[in-house]
Amino acid sequence: MQYFKRFKIPSISNLLERAWRKYRKAILWSGGFICIGCVVWGYFQLDSSEKREEARNVVYPLLLGVGGVWLNREFQKGQDRRAELDRREQREQDEFKTYLDKMERIIKEGIESENDDNFKIAQALTANVLRELTEERQNQVMFFLDSLNLVGKQDKESQTANSELQSNNQCISLLRGMKLANADLQKLYAVGFYADSADLRGAKLQEADFSEANLQQVKLSGVELQRTNFFGANLQEADLSNTKLFEAIWFEVNLQGAKLYRANFEGASLTLVNFKNAYLSEANFRRASFDESNFQGANLSGANLRETRLHNANLEGANLSASLRLLTTLDLAAYTDLTGSDLSGANLKKAKLSSANFQGANLSKANLQEADLFRVDLRGADLREANLEGAKIHEVLYCNTIMPDGSINNQDCDLR
Repeated sequence: MQYFKRFKIPSISNLLERAWRKYRKAILWSGGFICIGCVVWGYFQLDSSEKREEARNVVYPLLLGVGGVWLNREFQKGQDRRAELDRREQREQDEFKTYLDKMERIIKEGIESENDDNFKIAQALTANVLRELTEERQNQVMFFLDSLNLVGKQDKESQTANSELQSNNQCISLLRGMKLANADLQKLYAVGFYADSADLRGAKLQEADFSEANLQQVKLSGVELQRTNFFGANLQEADLSNTKLFEAIWFEVNLQGAKLYRANFEGASLTLVNFKNAYLSEANFRRASFDESNFQGANLSGANLRETRLHNANLEGANLSASLRLLTTLDLAAYTDLTGSDLSGANLKKAKLSSANFQGANLSKANLQEADLFRVDLRGADLREANLEGAKIHEVLYCNTIMPDGSINNQDCDLR
């Protein structure tokens, strides 16, 4: 017993109780089928028609009775579910109507700026109602706010004419700085809305539409982003650490200065994305595509870039060196892994690439001027027409490496 307590091993009764709670339906259905099978088998074992007739007279009413009880129970469950849905629908209608009534009074009083009391009250009301409503009414709230110009949204002509005004956060948006951590916001419509500095940590944002939205400095760590649309969105200095990003839509997105520590982009397709000065340490980019994206000055130390496509990407001044934190633990995976990646035509000028793994990578026509290539593994890499002017090349591994002039370098093929 002391052994069980010491190592917190559950007792047999606890295990059986957990199994019953988890598999109760499966156990009951299996037991029912077994009983029916036994009855059928026993019926065919009877050796006379009289005995079979007696068995039918007992079994048939029993089966009809059990079936009737089961059907009645299922019908009652359906009735209860419908009643619960009706109550929920009515409750949502009441909450939505109450919200609209309160907002109407606030609008009549006026919202002069984001610092007055009416703005704060309206923002709190909106945050609470978005947490309580289902996706259909959440979007009704968003359209309602949009009709009142309370989401910061402006048309293209206004955006161009008043870009300086917007940059100074002069447009009023109730979504700015709103706290919606862990909220269920699936299929939320926020096209072109201003939700900068909002707290969305842990929120469910599957299939939400944030295209062309302003999400500067928004907190998105740990969110679910399956099929979320960020087309043309501004996520400058946003926090997306430890977030799965591979199923979201990323095109012409601004992630300048964003924090993407250990973000997962595996298999993602991103085009014309701006990662300038972004923090991407230990992020997973395996098999991802970043065509014509900008990684200027980005920190990619310890990132997994295995089989990544970075065609015509700009990595000038980027840091792709080994992660010092991981190296202290002698973790060989600390080296930035660019095995088999496509960096053809990429700009790696002044990039920090020490200890990076470029085995089998395509670096043809890449710009590696003044890049730090200390202890880089270039075995099987293609460097045809690459620019290595001023690059720091020390202790580099070559084997079946195609050099800039087209020659093959096999000086380290004997190494294992």
